[in-house]
Amino acid sequence: MENATTMMQETPKTTPTTSMTVYADRDELSPSDKFGIAIYCIIGCFGLVGNLFACIVFKTIKSKRNQVSLLIFTQAVADLVSSFVLIIFGITRVYRHRLPTTGSTGEWLCRFWWTRFLIFYFFAISTYNLTLISLERYIAVVHPLTYAKRFTRRNTKIFVVVIWLLCPIMQWGQPLWGYTVVNGTCVTVASWDQVGQPFFGVLLFLWELITPICVMGVCFFSIVRTLRRKELACRTPTMVKVKPERAGSVFKPAKKKVRRDITMTLLILFILFVICWTPNQTTFVQFNLGGPLDFNGGWYHFTVILGFMNCCINPFVYAFRLRQFRVRVLLMLRCRCGAFDRADESDNELFRDPASTSSKWSTRREKLGKMFKLTRHDNASISRTPENTASPEGSPFPAKKATSNQTHNTNGTS
Repeated sequence: MENATTMMQETPKTTPTTSMTVYADRDELSPSDKFGIAIYCIIGCFGLVGNLFACIVFKTIKSKRNQVSLLIFTQAVADLVSSFVLIIFGITRVYRHRLPTTGSTGEWLCRFWWTRFLIFYFFAISTYNLTLISLERYIAVVHPLTYAKRFTRRNTKIFVVVIWLLCPIMQWGQPLWGYTVVNGTCVTVASWDQVGQPFFGVLLFLWELITPICVMGVCFFSIVRTLRRKELACRTPTMVKVKPERAGSVFKPAKKKVRRDITMTLLILFILFVICWTPNQTTFVQFNLGGPLDFNGGWYHFTVILGFMNCCINPFVYAFRLRQFRVRVLLMLRCRCGAFDRADESDNELFRDPASTSSKWSTRREKLGKMFKLTRHDNASISRTPENTASPEGSPFPAKKATSNQTHNTNGTS
């Protein structure tokens, strides 16, 4: 995301003979460096644990018609890798003076590791994966017929692969052309300082902040407007004849709530992305254009820490906003491994609660409650109607269709 030249955190000095900017290595870290490394490791640990839970939860979803779960899973994977690389970077930063500085290893470390290329590579993937989720939700809500044709499972996987390969393309400029090793010291080339840094700094700002914000902003504005329009239309009393077998497709308050919940969850992720990365990106774009910046100051560390926090906060948003996510995490924490394996066999049953008072479902829910030792609140939290999760506009968690018995019950009631 940001220009990695400024992330070296060493005192710069200019050597007129080589016309390069050399960063002197220090065996001892300054208090500012130690504080930064500690914060990075803490953020990485939170992101590692939280995104690991998110990966497990969304990977266990079996529905092949639901593309939201696949996209959120890839989002969690990108943040998981970013958190892991962040921890490793903090550890290697402590022992930097013991690592090779010459040869192919030293060249690779200089170009791709100390520039934080891998960290920001996966940050860029996470950014555009969130943008893809916003586009997926936009098409599902605003253009549902197009969604059924375009957002198939196969096409979604192709979109994900394209994002992982092409979206971080702007991150390649600095390690390829901006750095080299001279006499065992990692240095920046003078031509990069004069031309490359301002050029790529502006491109990164436009590509990895302005473009995603504009795309996601338009998507969520259209989604909220469309949902509000549907909500107002449902408030208007109308007489519509509906066949009994299609009664489940009628827009109901419960379905509206689930749709609003998943939309608000993704909207919160978008707002947090803007909050976390805007200070950092605006600070470094003005630096790349020649403005002042104190790399030992509090504002510098604040913007970097705030940006890195974006890789660890998404699972907490899922936990607070998606009740079914909390239930699955609770199952992983409370049940034995064998019981959790059996949960996969009843995955769809666990996350559905038919509208009817079926004795079969009541018995199954009691068995599941005993198996996983769920409390009454947890048992109530898995109550969902089938239509709440079957629609592409609803929750990312799947549910089976209503059974034929439920259809007969509906006919009998009517």
